Amino acid sequence: MNNTKTYTFIRDGVPEEVAVERWGWVAGLLDGTEIKQFADDGTFHQMGEIADKELAFFALYKMDDPTRKVIVHMTPETKPVHRYKRYVFNFGGEVKHSTIYVFGWCKGSQHFLNFIMPDDAIIQSNDVFLKIE
Repeated sequence: MNNTKTYTFIRDGVPEEVAVERWGWVAGLLDGTEIKQFADDGTFHQMGEIADKELAFFALYKMDDPTRKVIVHMTPETKPVHRYKRYVFNFGGEVKHSTIYVFGWCKGSQHFLNFIMPDDAIIQSNDVFLKIE
């Protein structure tokens, strides 16, 4: 992805530049507004800024093609899940970094998760045995 736009996160009053991901989230709130992880004004948002009970939907979209997105609908009982799984592979001196995006919802011991693989393939699981920490 070749995205030259920069995003800023304010940590303890100090601005930090944030690297752009392949996929970003958008939270649709019950009042009809949306909060994007990588906002149009250059602000970087974190999941902790969103109150779970206000969510109508939660989606991940491909940063260089926003028409590619996966949407999960939320209820007051569901909590959003958003994680990165980062891997580093060393193939005879050639180092490759890969990220798997995990997102969806949990409700008690029930989970519905989407895994976006390094090649952008999407795998869905509703395995109630998955443990999210």
